[in-house]
Amino acid sequence: MSHNLATVEGAVSDLQFAIRTTALAGHDVAGKTFDETMLRVRDGVLDTPAGTTAHLPAVYTTFTDDFLERIEVTGPGAVRALVNLLDLQVWLAMLPETAQVEMRFDGDPDRGVADELVIDAEDERVTLDGSSDVDEFADISIEMPMAFESGRFHFADDTAAPTVARTSGETLERIVDTVEVAGAETYPVHIDDEGLQLDIEAEGVRVEASLPGTLMEGEPVANDYDDGFPAMARTLSGKIRIETGPGEPAAFVTEGQGYILRVVLEQG
Repeated sequence: MSHNLATVEGAVSDLQFAIRTTALAGHDVAGKTFDETMLRVRDGVLDTPAGTTAHLPAVYTTFTDDFLERIEVTGPGAVRALVNLLDLQVWLAMLPETAQVEMRFDGDPDRGVADELVIDAEDERVTLDGSSDVDEFADISIEMPMAFESGRFHFADDTAAPTVARTSGETLERIVDTVEVAGAETYPVHIDDEGLQLDIEAEGVRVEASLPGTLMEGEPVANDYDDGFPAMARTLSGKIRIETGPGEPAAFVTEGQGYILRVVLEQG
């Protein structure tokens, strides 16, 4: 018999934001997103710690009860659940915009694994199945929190990213739009003392531009990324911090009241 292991409560719009950003399912995002992931619930914290810097791209999001109204567990340890985020997003989208939602993680308290996710909102209840296979969880690497443990992104060899820059989601989306129109294959993140330098060359066209951005620490970089960059740029918004190094992976980080969103991409 399933027991309630954890509860997350908040406005439907806030839960939609949390799920959409974790899945990198922003506007005009085509192709595969991060549809299935492991959610972890601790008192006051909902996060997605699964992943490793050795296998990118990866998404690591953290939401606290400063963003969602209630995040609590009933037992002494964390609760884990494998969830199809796109399915969850569809069901949340069907609820009234003003709905208050309670998501219950139900399962076996001895294992700390939720095999059901129950969504209660007003007069509607939806139950989504999760995995109850403990061995499946044992195969999941949970290394992303360690990669950001010091507040700075660390590469797979535990070296701290030496270059830090600031830009905006709007600027990153402009890079995507320009690459797609030009028909280029990778997305440049070229940062120097003058900002983000756009230099794209494809068949029959070359585009050069200086975009808004500031090199905060470290040396200039001229990196290029591919897998995951469009989904990241079209999901994250506002002020974006880029933590990287020459020829290295990059972490794109944005923070708000009660949440931190982190996307790590491999150099293309």
